[in-house]
Formats: sequence, structure tokens, C-alpha cells
Amino acid sequence: MTATTKQRVSEEQRRRVLELRRRLSLREVTTTTSLPLGTVKTLVSRSGAFRDNEQHRALFSLPPIRESAETLPAVPELPPQEVITGDKEVDAVLKKGKHTTPRCSFGLWK
Repeated sequence: MTATTKQRVSEEQRRRVLELRRRLSLREVTTTTSLPLGTVKTLVSRSGAFRDNEQHRALFSLPPIRESAETLPAVPELPPQEVITGDKEVDAVLKKGKHTTPRCSFGLWK
């Protein structure tokens, strides 16, 4: 046989894989049974034994959609803008920088 030839998995091996999978991780099952990881994953997936897992469903499902009385998104109220020059855009920049006169990092302007 060549390395690429697929070998059949016996029913006993299938049962053993599923039994071990209830207690061990997929990698631990592959080590214990000497089967390739892909084979173990396929056997577990095709068995359907682990499809109805409540903990898994709770972790990976979205919460139910609830109707809301409000139709608008909640937006936090902003504080009133401080008037420095009278131009809203300039005032926003000056307020953000917290200085009213231009400064240079080299100390040339003051």
C-alpha cells in the first residue's frame, strides 16, 4: 500500500473514537488511537453525536431579538461647545488642544 491509500476504519475503531472524544480533545484522541486528525474529525462530525451541545449553542448563538419602545439609537448627550473664536470648527480644534495661541515644539513661538 502507498501512503496515499485510504484505509477503512472498523466499527470498533469508530466506537472507540466516539467514546474517547467524550472525555478527550481531538488531538488526544488522535494520539491514543494513532488515527490521523482529519479521520478523527470526520468520524466525530459524521456521527452526529455532538451536534446538540447546549453549552456550545449558548457560546456561539446570538441573543434573541427584542422589540424596543424606542426607534432611535441611544446617543450620549454632548456638553455644550465652548465659544473661543465664534467659528465652531476652529473652536473645536482649540478646545481639543487646550491652548489658544499657536506653539512650536522647538520653542520658536510663544
